[in-house]
Amino acid sequence: MSKRVWWILGGVVVLSAGVYFGVNAMAPRKPVSAHEERIRELFAAIDEPASDFKMLAPKDQRQWGIANDTTVMIHDPSLQITQIRRWPAWLKRNPEAPPGPGAVENAKEATEKLAALLPKLGLGDLKYKILTAHRLETQPFLVTKNGRQEWEERKARPRYMVFFRETHEDPRYYLDGLREGQVEYCANSGELLQFYINYPEKAGEWESIVTEEQAARKVREAWKFWPEAASVARTTVDRIWMHYWTDYKLRHETPMSGGYVVRGLDAKGDLLCIGFVVGKTGEVSRPDCGDLPDLLNWSGEIRRYRPTELAP
Repeated sequence: MSKRVWWILGGVVVLSAGVYFGVNAMAPRKPVSAHEERIRELFAAIDEPASDFKMLAPKDQRQWGIANDTTVMIHDPSLQITQIRRWPAWLKRNPEAPPGPGAVENAKEATEKLAALLPKLGLGDLKYKILTAHRLETQPFLVTKNGRQEWEERKARPRYMVFFRETHEDPRYYLDGLREGQVEYCANSGELLQFYINYPEKAGEWESIVTEEQAARKVREAWKFWPEAASVARTTVDRIWMHYWTDYKLRHETPMSGGYVVRGLDAKGDLLCIGFVVGKTGEVSRPDCGDLPDLLNWSGEIRRYRPTELAP
């Protein structure tokens, strides 16, 4: 075959390849959803490689993705970050080592790392207060003893945990309307292990079919089953925004509405009893007295936190 024929055949091959790659370059690519784009941005914000990234099935109005054994979750309508989980995968990939350059040495440094992290996650304008910050050197493990399962505290990698809660300029915002979160850092490396914050609730119209006096009377009636109620000398009533829904699945679609928190104090002013009234229905919710459960302690906090280790 002559050189001229070879040149012609070679040109045809090159031309065909150019047409093939050109057509493929022009072909429309699968569009990236706003959810995936936001989740990828969050992976980049925490410097987590996402080469094996994939989206997972939506979960309860939340979208999430996974890469490098790290999961990132966002609230569907608002695209707000709700969770980052690198634990326990990061600990398995990184054996325990002595404190390094980025180590967290005390609770105050952990809160400073949180303040630096929030803007990276799109929460730079969040107004919040620290509920508690402390060092952990144990971890609960589920074990079986005498045929029964129970939690047992065991020595674990030292970590720092910080709990925080959103503050709001409207004093009526209470438990249901304020975002609360937590962050966990590896003490020896300073690496982020976990982050969580709930998504912002929608506020509707503050309305109530009962007055403050009626709300107090309803809650006092509900308290009568507790012996501590006999020692209540004074009752306080405050308006709040609260979430009320008849079906849990409707929570994400139901805006907050009006409500009341009623507190029963003894002669010294100490809190003995507490209860809530749903403004829309006049229904009494969560009345309690005495040794309140972990979900609601004396000061009205959502959980019973251990004392903070922050310096005064």
